[in-house]
Amino acid sequence: NQRAVNLSWGSGDPRATAPAFVHVGLTDLRLADWQAWLGDTTRGGVVNLRSTLTIAQDGRQITADLTNSIAGLTVVWADRTFEDCALDFTGRLTLSDYRRVGLENGRLQYLEGGSLLLQGQISASTDPQAGHGNLQINADGSLPEILARHPVPALSFTRGNLRLVTLLNWSPNRTAASLTVFLGDVAGRVGSYRLDGYTAEAEIAGEYAPDKLTLRRLSLSAREGIRSGGSGLVTGQ
Repeated sequence: NQRAVNLSWGSGDPRATAPAFVHVGLTDLRLADWQAWLGDTTRGGVVNLRSTLTIAQDGRQITADLTNSIAGLTVVWADRTFEDCALDFTGRLTLSDYRRVGLENGRLQYLEGGSLLLQGQISASTDPQAGHGNLQINADGSLPEILARHPVPALSFTRGNLRLVTLLNWSPNRTAASLTVFLGDVAGRVGSYRLDGYTAEAEIAGEYAPDKLTLRRLSLSAREGIRSGGSGLVTGQ
């Protein structure tokens, strides 16, 4: 059964009606046909998009379940060219009371030449009227796969994982952020130095207020096998 989409932003209580659904699709959009608008930084690429909108409580609760993909894309950035790129994204966008925006269960995969380089999870929420929000991004990648596509002189890894964790919280009078970088079970060479079972972790966290910048934590630790390579820690208040 089809239901009308009701949107009401008045001060009255929303009606307890059944939700309405809207399905949106974009199939095989060729970016090459839009090259004049996109400029010279991108070439090729095919976009597919699927979204289901759920509108409830006279529009006071709106969700959009997204499944998006881009394939066969070439990106030119400065003097670097990224060929045969693909991006897959799924997640749920929410809008509450026409003011609070959120992203739930965001999942992202980035591939080049059919090889998975990075995958991550994203969640966020913000209330622009109140001026506060938060963002969390977790990303993982395989170091051998990344270096196979983007070689770095003197670096050669046969195994190893890269993990990034980013947290950001903001309010009208305070912004707090942290970044953690983790290298796990790395084997290979850095120049003439051989690594086997190497792990390292670096973390930085701080806050910003209108009149000051505060470093809460700065740490670095490393280990190869069962042998500790040392650690350092700086904390502030």
